[in-house]
Amino acid sequence: MKFHSTPTNSPWERSSRRLPAAFFALVLVFLAFALGGEEFFISSLFSLERGAALAAQGTGGIEDEDAVTLLNLSLGGQDLAVTAWAAMNPSEKQALRDQAALIDSMARAAEREGFLASPDVERAVRWGKNAFLADAWEKKTRGEIDISDAAVRAFYEANLQRYAESGAVRYRRATYPSGQKKAAANVKKRLRKASLDSLKECVTVDWTEYDALPPALAGALRGAPLREVMGPVEVPGGHVLYEVLERREEGPAPFEQCKGRVKNDLVQIAIKEKLEKLEQLP
Repeated sequence: MKFHSTPTNSPWERSSRRLPAAFFALVLVFLAFALGGEEFFISSLFSLERGAALAAQGTGGIEDEDAVTLLNLSLGGQDLAVTAWAAMNPSEKQALRDQAALIDSMARAAEREGFLASPDVERAVRWGKNAFLADAWEKKTRGEIDISDAAVRAFYEANLQRYAESGAVRYRRATYPSGQKKAAANVKKRLRKASLDSLKECVTVDWTEYDALPPALAGALRGAPLREVMGPVEVPGGHVLYEVLERREEGPAPFEQCKGRVKNDLVQIAIKEKLEKLEQLP
């Protein structure tokens, strides 16, 4: 059976990779291959009239490496592209060469017709190239960074302050209006050894940093025994009965808990340092 008293809402509580744009069209072509299977992929390639016409004319200077590069752009990885190419039969490989030739011809036609004179097109081509080069450089640089468990732990231990967490508390509370301190004290007395949870007006407050709480309540919560009803303590707007459920002490988060974050920080800092060194070169 729950006890009832007169609570108020507290006004002070508060709780606490990408494909380059220029190559996006390629994804649509190979999405058919990924979702619909090989036969649907090949039929999609030859459904384009210009593609069929180009296939009849031959693929000119399109080499196997060009076709694999096209796969790389759509699948997002050289190893995936090489594996996919090796698994194709001769007709499938020819279909991909034909598609590469079609793209090549259409790009040359666009240049001849002056598309690059358009600021929007020039900008899209430039940033498509930049995005591709940046992605390739980042992958290469990441491969050169030591991200072994030992290296990640060493970075963590050398930067403990970076992973420090503020002290926080999870607790229950029941708030009473200003002028009702005696009423709050009577409620506590009536509870005896019962939990604050037996009150209908009890609210469970999830993890909240001490700095986000009124100083008087924060100090009381820091020193209170666990799972024992305490108070009342005065806060802006009223008086509070409280019951501490859990505490999180100030200090660095455990390594295993933030290992992924540590690894990402290590990589990002290493990349930034390498960029700064390169920018200083003549």
